[in-house]
Parts: sequence; structure tokens; C-alpha cells
Amino acid sequence: MLDKFHLRTRMAIAIISVVVVSLIFMTVYSYIKSSQLIKEEALGKANYISRDYANSIHSDVEKAFVRARTLRDTFLNMKKRGLTQNREIVVDMIRDNALSDKNFYYGSGTFWEPNAFDGNDLAAKKRYGENDSGRLGYWYRKNGDSYIMDPTTASQEADMEKDGIGDWYLIPKKTKQELMIEPYEYTTADGLKLVLTSPTVPMILDNKFVGIVSVDITLNTVIDLVNSIKPYDVGYAFLIDSTGNVISHPDKSVVMKPLQDQFIMDQIKKGVAEKKAIEFQVNEKGEEYHYITTPISLGDSNKSWSLVVAIPLAKVLEGSRSLAKIQITLSVLSILIISIIIFIMAQSISKPLTLAADDIGVTGNILLENSNKLKMVSEKLSSSSTEQSAALVETATAMDEINAMVQSNTTSAKRGKEASEHSSQSAHDGKGATEDVIKAIHMIREATNKISDQSNRSNTEIQEIINIFNTISDKTKVINDIVFQTKLLSFNASVEAARAGEQGKGFAVVAEEVGKLAEMSGTSSQEISELLASSSHKIEDIINKNKQATTVLIAEAEDRVSTGVKTAEKCADVLDKILVNSSEVASLVDEIYSASQQQAAGVSEVSKAIAELELAAQENSNMASEAAQSSQVILDKSDELKVVSEKLNSVIRGA
Repeated sequence: MLDKFHLRTRMAIAIISVVVVSLIFMTVYSYIKSSQLIKEEALGKANYISRDYANSIHSDVEKAFVRARTLRDTFLNMKKRGLTQNREIVVDMIRDNALSDKNFYYGSGTFWEPNAFDGNDLAAKKRYGENDSGRLGYWYRKNGDSYIMDPTTASQEADMEKDGIGDWYLIPKKTKQELMIEPYEYTTADGLKLVLTSPTVPMILDNKFVGIVSVDITLNTVIDLVNSIKPYDVGYAFLIDSTGNVISHPDKSVVMKPLQDQFIMDQIKKGVAEKKAIEFQVNEKGEEYHYITTPISLGDSNKSWSLVVAIPLAKVLEGSRSLAKIQITLSVLSILIISIIIFIMAQSISKPLTLAADDIGVTGNILLENSNKLKMVSEKLSSSSTEQSAALVETATAMDEINAMVQSNTTSAKRGKEASEHSSQSAHDGKGATEDVIKAIHMIREATNKISDQSNRSNTEIQEIINIFNTISDKTKVINDIVFQTKLLSFNASVEAARAGEQGKGFAVVAEEVGKLAEMSGTSSQEISELLASSSHKIEDIINKNKQATTVLIAEAEDRVSTGVKTAEKCADVLDKILVNSSEVASLVDEIYSASQQQAAGVSEVSKAIAELELAAQENSNMASEAAQSSQVILDKSDELKVVSEKLNSVIRGA
């Protein structure tokens, strides 16, 4: 169908079709994706708003429960400690609690079982007015701009025990659990309408119910807070109590009445039962709304309120629709601009093809003429290549012989290099060993000197021992003198004992024993003196002999060490000269080896080049033969090229 059109027209139609389909797909995909992202962002924001405001309402309610629990704990502690003589303290506490936040707390009260507080209900009758029944049940509340305290009357006392009207008291009494009175409307004396609720906590003493503490709070600030929730300026929120009554709603006609939409109510109950936020959609007056219901727990009671946030999806997706319109407009403009560009490009592509088709016909004729010339040249080239190949074979044979001789020289030079390196290394090792010998000889000399010093110190120490022996000998002489004096005293004692006669016999025996001991001590002292004298002479002889022998040995060792040092130094000098000569020889051998390697590499390269030339000559001969055959093929193809040229012109210009 399109064959009759020019090539540029067919190209433009094909490319533009692809571009149009691609832009349509991208626009649709972009619209769907952007709608999803905008919707997810909006629902996430609504979820956050619902959770945040629900937490705020829960915080306000929990604050009232905390107040009530604090009063309960205080009253129970008073009861336990017997501090119940003065009811004025109780009145002051509920009054202070009500006055602590006048905008939030409407009143505060406590109600006890008969005679449960102080056992003096009868004595307290009419204390706070003619209607005061005496039972401890006081409610401190607002009255216009001021506050008043209402005591429990006899009729109120009776109503407290009746089901329905007295549930605010009876339910905590029966369940012993906290209670949240359902919100109710209350009109003050000055005509102001308020929505109140009362967080109530039971007082349990020894597992027995004794009364309640209740705090009345106004929900007007909470209602204002809920009414201020307007996501995207068109959404709204409402608050539902635990019985399904509407606490707050933009439509005032449904406030304080049961919620009529059963589906929404079922979702609210589901959220309360599962204790989590529930999301669902409702068609409201022909418009789709997304709802989020969040449960709000009420103290430790089993009841919960629910905050419901509604968002119109049409408003949320309004931005994505505007974006889609812009994308469609831009896509149409893009198609127009791209079409113009593609048409121009197709024109620029088809024009050279037309010229090329004309050139192909001319080229075919030229190929026909040149193919004959190519055949003649190929035959001459084949003959020359055969002669060149024969000459290269002879040259290659001569180069192989040269290469063998160069390889032999290289191997010999390599061995000479290795032998030279071994000689140089051996000379170097010999020099190192000689230096180690010199160091060892010097260490021997130092050791000999240390031995001499040690011998001298030993002689000195032995001389000190001789001096000690001489000192002991002198002390022994003193002992001999003492022994002599002892003998003399013993003799004199014996003489005096003999004079004393019978009375001096015992003393004479003692004197005799003392004389014997002195004689024994004298004998031992004499023996010690002789031993010390003999030892001193022997030790002195040993010291003199050691000194003489040590002096002779050290002198001989010094002479031999000096001779060894000189001999080792001569060896070191000789090895230094050998090392220098070995280095020079190694350098020369290394140069020879390097030159042999370079020569071998050069010969190898020449051999490779000749082999390549030989291969090239053979290839040239083969190519010449093939060229002759190809020229005939080209001649045949020239006619075919003419036919192709005609067909190409038909494709480009159309049928």
C-alpha cells in the first residue's frame, strides 16, 4: 500500500507512528503513576493527621484520669492512716483540683459508701446546707463565673442506687473498674451550652468498694479541635463515643445523636475491637471519600471513642488530572515538532540514496573495464612471486647455519659469566671469613685479658683470706692469754677451797673442772694457731706459683694472637685483590654475554623476517591466482549490479 510513496514519506510515517505510540504510553503511565503517588501521599498525610489528633484527645482525657487517680490514692491513704477526722480537707482537695485548670475542668467530686469515710455521716448531716444528707458525697463545680460546692441530698442518695440514673456510681461499684461517662450536653445557669464527660475511678480498700472519685471535663475545646481538621480544605473529621453517638461533626444536626450510617459504624467497631486504625472508602452523594477511623482508649476502662477523618478523593487527584492535561498538550506539541524534524531528516537521508543509486550504475561499467586489466596484472604477479620464493629459500638455509654458530657462542659466554660470578662470590665469602677470623682473634685477646684480670682478683681475694687467717691467729693468742688467766684463777680457787676445809669441797671440784676446761681450750687454741699458720704458708705459695704461670701463659697467648692477626690481615688484602680482579673479569664476560645475546636476537629476527617474506611470496602467488579468478567473477557481477541499481531506484522513487 505504501510502495507507491517516496522513501522519505514511508520513513516519516513509520517513525512518527512509533513516536506517537510511545508518547501516548508514557502519558498514560505517567498519569497513573502520579495519581498513585499523590493518592498515597494524601492518604499517608490523612493517616498521620488522624493518629496525631487522636493522640491529642487521648492525652487530654488521660490527664483527667490521672487527676482522679491522684485524688483516689490520697483519700485511700488518709483512710488507711486514720486521718478522716476533718472532711474540710476532702472539700479543699476537690476544690483545688477543679480550680487547677478552669478552662478544662468543670467540676470535681468524690462520693463514698455510707459511713465508709469516717463513720460520722449522721453527725455531718446539714453541715453544708439544709439538704445535706450527711453522707460524704461532695461535688465542686462551676456556677457562672464562680464555683460552688454541692453536697449529696437525700433524693440524690437514693438515685445513686438506681439503675440507669445512678449508672455513673453503680457501674464502678459493680465492676470495680474505671468508667468514662458518655458525653452529654449541659446548660449552665447563665444559658451556656457545654458538652461534658466525667472520667471516674473507683476506690477499693482491702478489696472492698468504698466510693469513687470523679472529674468533670468540658469537651468544647476537643470539639473545636476536631472541627478544625480539614484536610485539603474540603475534608472533615468527626468524633464518635463508645455507644455510637456523635460527639462532634461539621453537620450540627447529627451531634449528640446515634450515627446513622451502619457501614461506617461497623468499620468503627472493627477498629475498636482490633485496637488499630481502619481505612475504607465510601461513596457520599456521588463523590468517593476515603475514611480513616482511629480508636481512642479511655483510661483503664473497656470503652473507646473513635476519631474519623474523611477526604474526598476527587480533590486529592485534582493535581494529577491537571498534570495529565499539561502532559497531553506537551505530547501533541512534541509530535508536531518531531514530525517536522523527521520529515527533514528523511529528506536528507533519501536524497543521498538517490544519488548513490545513480552512482552504482556508473560504477558497474567501470568495474567491467578494470576487471580485464586486473586479470593480466595478476598473471604477471604470480610469475614474479614464484621466482622470489625460490631465492628466499636459499637465504633462509644460510641464516640457519649462522644462527647455530651464534647460539653456540652465546652458550659459552653464559657459562663463562656463571663461572666468573661463582669466583667473585667465593672471593667475597673468603674475605668475609677472614674478617670473622680477625674478629675472633681479637675476642680471644679480650678473653685472655679478662682471664688475667680474674686471676689477679682471685689472688687478691685469697690474700684477703690470708689476712683473715692472721686476724684469727691474733685472736687465738688472746684466747691463750685468757686460758692462762683462767688456769691461775682455778688454782687460786682450789687453794682457797682447801683452806675452807669441808665447806670448800664443792667449790674445789668446780675450780678443778674449770681448770680442765681452760687446759682443753688452751690445747685447741694452740692447734688452731698451728693450722692457720700452715694454711697461710701454703696459700701464699699457691698465689706466687699462679702469678708466675699466668704471666707466662698470657705473654705466650699475646704473641700468638698478634701473629694470627697479622696473618689474617695479609689474607684479607690478598682476597681484596682477587675480588677486584674477579669483578673486572665478570664485567668483561657479562659484556660478551650481552653482545652474544643481542647478536642471537638479531639473527633470529632476520630469520623470522626471511620466513615471513617467504610466506608473503607464497601468499602473493596464491593471491595472484585468486585475483585472476576474481576478475572473472567481478565481470559477471557487474551485470547483476546493473539490475540491482534499477531495483534500488524503484524503491527510492516509488513504483
